[in-house]
Amino acid sequence: MPTASAAPRRWRTAVTLARLLPSYVLAGALRHVVPLNRLARWAWREPVARSGGGDPQRLAAAVTRLGQLVPGDRNCLRRSLVLYRELSARGADPRLVVGFRRGSLGVEGHAWVTTADGVVGDDTVHVATFTPTCRFGRAGRAEPIDPTTPAV
Repeated sequence: MPTASAAPRRWRTAVTLARLLPSYVLAGALRHVVPLNRLARWAWREPVARSGGGDPQRLAAAVTRLGQLVPGDRNCLRRSLVLYRELSARGADPRLVVGFRRGSLGVEGHAWVTTADGVVGDDTVHVATFTPTCRFGRAGRAEPIDPTTPAV
């Protein structure tokens, strides 16, 4: 039997998912027609919260859950753009990172988000198998990649 606090938590989750839905749908469409550097600038939002604005991993779980509910692909770039967008608005100073690796079928790409606390909403071991090739920081501006620095 659900606890008394379960109903408000479900309600908050539903409100969060409804708020994220437009950005999620738009990111899914734009990633097919807009260059990555412009997508990063679109995704960045000036902070409206003073401190990190809540738990980034919880937000990542909500974005992942939204991906399970919305028909279509569950693309890492789409998910990362929305997470980067929301974390920037919360003042978490995120980085959007894109990397590649050689896989069994050729070159594989992946996108993920980091903050000062590390990788958000992704498996650190998985991310570490990719070589970062581009990173976007504040205001969606490209940042230099240090090839000697690990992906995570």
